[in-house]
Amino acid sequence: MGLWGPVLHFHANTEALSLLSNAAKNHRAVLTKHEIVLDYLFAAEGGMCAALNLTGSQCCVLAPDPYDNITKQVSTWKRPADGVTAGQIEIFTSIHE
Repeated sequence: MGLWGPVLHFHANTEALSLLSNAAKNHRAVLTKHEIVLDYLFAAEGGMCAALNLTGSQCCVLAPDPYDNITKQVSTWKRPADGVTAGQIEIFTSIHE
């Protein structure tokens, strides 16, 4: 695989991490919307937590958003590999299959 092997794996890993980061951001948005809808539906009972007799940390729905941190880190990793073109990756991938 030579020198290009690690470069190709590195590129694939950073792309995969970017995709996972975007997925986490989208899941967080969906969870937040669901929480808002449930609070609306249970508004007459004092909200979702009151209706389900949840208190403290049981009630708190926290979906952390790692998107900004992951995106920043991936962009830092990609800088040295920015000179590698898609054509070069395709050529070296086909050679080493």
